[in-house]
Amino acid sequence: MEPVTQQPRGGSQCICYGASTGYSRGVKTMHKFTVIVTEEFEADTAEEAALLMYQQLTKGLAPLHYSVTEETKTATNLTLDREKADEFAGVDHTADPGNR
Repeated sequence: MEPVTQQPRGGSQCICYGASTGYSRGVKTMHKFTVIVTEEFEADTAEEAALLMYQQLTKGLAPLHYSVTEETKTATNLTLDREKADEFAGVDHTADPGNR
């Protein structure tokens, strides 16, 4: 993910990644998102559908369709590009200062 240089009020500059655009007392803060996988399964019961999802997550490719809701309750449906998603997943993003 490409870093974005931002200049918050107060003059200190911050390199931000992804959704890390909030500031609290001059310190970068991360936003919170609820991410829901949106996949359809044909099944006899809700439990079977959940088990099919579990099976896909453990044995298949990661899903690409998501519904993401931010703190303001604004929802966005996203479909990721597998190549870009795999590239992003190959990097340890916990090393980013705001990802704690």
